[in-house]
Order: sequence, then C-alpha cells, then structure tokens
Amino acid sequence: RPKDGNIQRTFTTVCDNSDINALIFRDSFFEWLVVYISQYFNRTTYVGKKLTYPELDRLIARNKPDIVIE
Repeated sequence: RPKDGNIQRTFTTVCDNSDINALIFRDSFFEWLVVYISQYFNRTTYVGKKLTYPELDRLIARNKPDIVIE
C-alpha cells in the first residue's frame, strides 16, 4: 500500500524472479495486491490514474512492457 496514501500515483517495483516486465493499470483495491503480483515480474509499473494517449505512448516507450494488465 502506498505509504503516502496517494492511490493515483505511478510507481515501479523490481524483483529478480522473472524476465517479464509488466505495466498494470490499477484501482484502489489493487494496491493490496501489489506485494503479491510484483513477485511474478522483473519490473512492474503500476499506474493509478487515467492517462492521455501521449502520456500512455511515452509510458509504454519508456517501460517497454511485455504484458499490459488493465
């Protein structure tokens, strides 16, 4: 759960258990799952707000996810 209480922020977790990078669009419920989901991916970027198309395009270009979960 985000320590600052801001569920709309974007953040990234890193685990060395996998070679797969994920981009996950989440809601407030999903914040409780972060600790469990993160262990299955190398780098996971969590997005808690709606993005414009240009923002989404930049996020995907920067993170190069193997999987996107909405």
